[in-house]
Amino acid sequence: EAALRELLVPLADVITPNLPEAARLLGGGAGEAPAADDLAGMREQALALLELGPRMVLLKGGHLDDDAASEGRAVDVLAVRGESGAPAWAVELSAPRVPTRNTHGTGCTLSSAIAAHAARAASGEAAAGRPALGDAQLVEAVREGKRFLSRALHDGAAWRLSRTPQAGHGPVDHLSQVLR
Repeated sequence: EAALRELLVPLADVITPNLPEAARLLGGGAGEAPAADDLAGMREQALALLELGPRMVLLKGGHLDDDAASEGRAVDVLAVRGESGAPAWAVELSAPRVPTRNTHGTGCTLSSAIAAHAARAASGEAAAGRPALGDAQLVEAVREGKRFLSRALHDGAAWRLSRTPQAGHGPVDHLSQVLR
């Protein structure tokens, strides 16, 4: 954990911890900090995670049991360090909560989709002679990644692929957008 916190996270453009993972990262080796239990706590923890060095933090609220979740929304908090000395800021990204047990691989799917959209934007920037993505392009890659995951959750929601379909967690539909 110390190596992750001290060596890897500062190199990242975007980290995507869920609430328990954020609590571990913020514990700083002294155990776990309490996990956020509302949107205000998520915003506070996402901004605190910026202090570890990444450019952006997408704190995933899938484990959150609050008013937003009860209203059928999945809310994540995106915190951005800010370019050229601008102050850090945070925004809530909301999507419809998909009622499904097919959530296996959601974190990996989301981070991969963000990386793919960032790579697509970066290739356009390189073609235009600009060396790196600005905050706006990276924020858009995060938004596109979240949209991809929402569609993959929705399209795989009714699957019964778990070894224990009555109790287990199946996968999201990674190919939903490819097969359309």
